[in-house]
Amino acid sequence: MVDCEPCWLAACLACLIRSLNSFVKVEPLLPEDDRTVQYSLRSMLIFYFMLAGLDRVNLHIAAREAELLENQYQGSIRQASCSQIQDEMNTRSEIGNQVDKVDKVIEVLLKAGMTSDALRDAHMHGVVLRHSGVVQLAIPLIVLGPFVIESF
Repeated sequence: MVDCEPCWLAACLACLIRSLNSFVKVEPLLPEDDRTVQYSLRSMLIFYFMLAGLDRVNLHIAAREAELLENQYQGSIRQASCSQIQDEMNTRSEIGNQVDKVDKVIEVLLKAGMTSDALRDAHMHGVVLRHSGVVQLAIPLIVLGPFVIESF
């Protein structure tokens, strides 16, 4: 099976538009508003599915990046090696005696998708970090979007 994210997104949008166009007309939510609410809901749904598709692609990319980072990683940089001896010597001299600290940074990077002081502190206190570095936009923008638009 070929993994084609743009094709998946286009197919979802086509199905969504087709199903939205065949909606049964419902009573307007507001007396003076006949099609505006319906068009607004359609637009929001289309926008949501587009953002959800982008979120899915971003999550897929983050998972692939983590997979590449974990490739042949044995849990510590003590077992790591470089293809160039000079690179390995430079890296090891830069790390010095901070191997454990670097290992913890890599562990947080692999779990969260990014690393920062706050994420490392949270990890030390037992917070689950899975995909916390991956931004997902669909739900926050759909929920908060109308409030932002209304404020203008």
